[in-house]
Amino acid sequence: MSRRGLGCYGRAPLRRRREWGQSNKVCASPATLKAKISLLTSASQLKGATTIPDLAAQLVGLEPSVIMTIGDPATRAVQQKTKSAPIVALADDLVGVGLVDNLARPGGNTTGVQILAPELSAKRLELLKQLVPGLSRVAVLADPDNSGSQLPPLREAAQSLGITLQMLEVRSKDDIEKAITAASSEHAGALNVLASPMLFAQSKLIVELTAKYKLPAIHQWREAVEAGGLISYGPVLAEMWRQTALLVGRVLKGQKPAQLPVEEPSRYELVINLKAAQALELQIPEAIRLRADAVIQ
Repeated sequence: MSRRGLGCYGRAPLRRRREWGQSNKVCASPATLKAKISLLTSASQLKGATTIPDLAAQLVGLEPSVIMTIGDPATRAVQQKTKSAPIVALADDLVGVGLVDNLARPGGNTTGVQILAPELSAKRLELLKQLVPGLSRVAVLADPDNSGSQLPPLREAAQSLGITLQMLEVRSKDDIEKAITAASSEHAGALNVLASPMLFAQSKLIVELTAKYKLPAIHQWREAVEAGGLISYGPVLAEMWRQTALLVGRVLKGQKPAQLPVEEPSRYELVINLKAAQALELQIPEAIRLRADAVIQ
């Protein structure tokens, strides 16, 4: 018998957890669910687990009614431990990496919200080309556990734009400074931070290092720009959490993930930070200013 509740698995910085807590109200409201949701958001709450498979196994062992995962690697790890427990994922590319069969009929025990990371990573490269005069070399900060489906469209976009990519694999926080130092020493003109829960969790560090090396960087989430980053283009994080929470609520009310279509963002936002641009001695083109959904002074 499954416990009435939810287990949450993935890497999430504090702000992201607060947003889930707010979205939690959506699926736990009296109109949707009369049950207490138990939220597990850190490895410290899963005793003795030090690897992703261990964490997934312990979470599945709790027998929650539904498991929410954050990111492609976490989703795959939980799928490998259970073929029956319902999974609702907030991930980069559920279809592209084979975590579900298709958007309309996911199949199996997984559904969720995908943010279309491959298309967005290529689009952000185009924005960098418009933003940085004479840009010909772009460093790419990539989490190899999360970036596989993002690379083909990124390389295709780079070829069409006449840009050389410098690939920088980052597996943990400890790799980030070495990677950004390498980008600077090899004269990259800008940095494209690919979609990854781990990289998002280290946004503050990435912002600090790119400022130190005066390296224009583009991010997926506006939260990085609010932390001092230059520019972001991607979905609205709070809306992603809300969509995911609503799917969780539908599963807790008895619907099967296999029959719940995978959802995608309803809108994207372009956010720029003028103070960061000034520190980089970078003039924001008028075309980008006019397209921006938010401008941080």
